[in-house]
Amino acid sequence: MIARMSVAVQGFFWQHPLMRANLVYALGAAVLLLAEILLGLFIGRGSQIIAFALFALPGLYLVIVYHRFGVVLIMAAALFVRFKVGTGTESDIVMSMAVTGLFVALWLLPQLVVQKKLSLRPTSANKPLLLFMATTVLALVWSNIFRDPLVYAWGSFPMVQAASTIVILLLGGAFLLVVNVVDDLRTWKAVIVLFLLSSILGYLELGLVQTRGAYALWVIALAYSQALFNRRLPWWLRLACLGLTALWIDWSLFRRLTWLSSWVPCVCVLALITLLRSKKLFILLMILVIAFLFTQKHVFEAAFAAESEESGDTRLAAWAVNWRVTGRHLLLGTGPAGYAAYYMTYWPNQGVATHNNYVDIVAETGLIGLAFFLWFFGAILWSGYNFYRRFRQRWDFVSAYTTAAFVGCIGAIVIMGLGDWVTPFAYTQGIEGYDYALYSWMFLGGLYAVERLARQDKTPPIKEQSKV
Repeated sequence: MIARMSVAVQGFFWQHPLMRANLVYALGAAVLLLAEILLGLFIGRGSQIIAFALFALPGLYLVIVYHRFGVVLIMAAALFVRFKVGTGTESDIVMSMAVTGLFVALWLLPQLVVQKKLSLRPTSANKPLLLFMATTVLALVWSNIFRDPLVYAWGSFPMVQAASTIVILLLGGAFLLVVNVVDDLRTWKAVIVLFLLSSILGYLELGLVQTRGAYALWVIALAYSQALFNRRLPWWLRLACLGLTALWIDWSLFRRLTWLSSWVPCVCVLALITLLRSKKLFILLMILVIAFLFTQKHVFEAAFAAESEESGDTRLAAWAVNWRVTGRHLLLGTGPAGYAAYYMTYWPNQGVATHNNYVDIVAETGLIGLAFFLWFFGAILWSGYNFYRRFRQRWDFVSAYTTAAFVGCIGAIVIMGLGDWVTPFAYTQGIEGYDYALYSWMFLGGLYAVERLARQDKTPPIKEQSKV
């Protein structure tokens, strides 16, 4: 009797879908709880490798139970987790790299091992991105085979080059992961909410959030677009988004007036979104800006003079030195981080980092790599413009996000001319720069994911009630 009841109960639990799912969730929650307890113990004892492995368990569980939720975990790791694994060099592996690698591997392996082919959702950016990634790997091999015989490569240099290559591959992988895995708008909304909520802590500058690079640019693009283009948001949330926009204009402009990489892209994004929403509103904004510039003229003149003295002339000199190397390796460059070895061999007292993504791309992957890189961003820009035009009358999350991503792409193009914020250079930002470089790649990938999901969405658009 008892044996029969036991068999019946087991059959109910394992055959009933709801009960089976609940057991999986319960087991996963128990594993996660145990992993976090052990994680704390091992970090306290300095056992980094074991702690690193334990942190990967939540990601593995989320992939098994809810695969697309991995993009939220990747964003959370980039924003909040400062735990790093030493590499024996001055650059360490950040957690966001490990989490990205985990999810990209678990997305690709079933396709490559089981299906024996790579299946990607079609986008205009796929081909140039894959070609750029392949060129980066080819440049790594090419540069080591044809390196000048007198160039000295110190002991850690090969590892730095390999890590720089992996950074590019993982950034591209993060873009493709978002495009292909996100199949629910709620998942992507969770990423945006997490990012915007983090900006509250980021503004307070408590050291809890990674706010370098293009972080401020994306906060303003996402918050301001939601405030102006998403009428499905309650009025108080739209007001909160405007508040976030104001805070980060203060953070990027008024607090960092002498840092062009901070405020120039942000002001561009603010102006473009305003123009796309309303020409009258844009004219009003320009009047306010001109009035502010006129009253604070002396402040801006001093700021520009300081920036020119500190960075302007220095960067021109750096580009001139870089051309001495790049001019002789135009086809495929000197490989990722490769020109550093040439600097230390030939011009140890003159060679400094370029602080410019475009110059770096040419120096590292040659004109071939630059052509694919520009093609990639040109494809996103053109797609973003078309998506904005297609969805601007919806007045919901989709129209707000496509506007933010389109304008954010322009902002990324601007900020790449002011620093290596989208593809971090190993000897300036370090491998740790992956954290904040990741923001741009994920949000640009989200453009294609949101567009695809919007085409499947049958929700009727909200009609515009005002021209302002």
